[in-house]
Amino acid sequence: LFVVGGSLFFSLAYHSTKSVIAAFRTAFGRDTIPETDAQAHIVVLSSVRVITSASGVLGSLIGLVKMLANMDDPKSIGPAMAVALLTLFYAVLIAELVIAPLIGRLRNRAESNGVNPKSSMTVSTVTIAAIPMTLIAFFIMLNSF
Repeated sequence: LFVVGGSLFFSLAYHSTKSVIAAFRTAFGRDTIPETDAQAHIVVLSSVRVITSASGVLGSLIGLVKMLANMDDPKSIGPAMAVALLTLFYAVLIAELVIAPLIGRLRNRAESNGVNPKSSMTVSTVTIAAIPMTLIAFFIMLNSF
């Protein structure tokens, strides 16, 4: 709920509803894409991808804060740890296994029309930052036992 809701909220705060819907509709479509439209849709989906990863990191921080606030009660550490790890997991899952392939699909369709849109398909830096966060959460949990 936090990752999907946060991603949706912040994406719609950053882009218009019309542009987000158009980007997803175009990514799932099969029609030819003009150069300007392809670049605009890739920019929208790239920002949605980063926002989704950032929502996961934010959810993980909330879980870590809940976990650290309740270190005296071992029963409350588990649910807080679950929030910390699952928000990262869902964010990486959505950003890298759903949105990134859609960006690649748009790029491939644009390149097949002779257009070479500028966009990187590397793993986002926010997703890379999520890996140490997961390790920190794991070691805090391990240290609490």
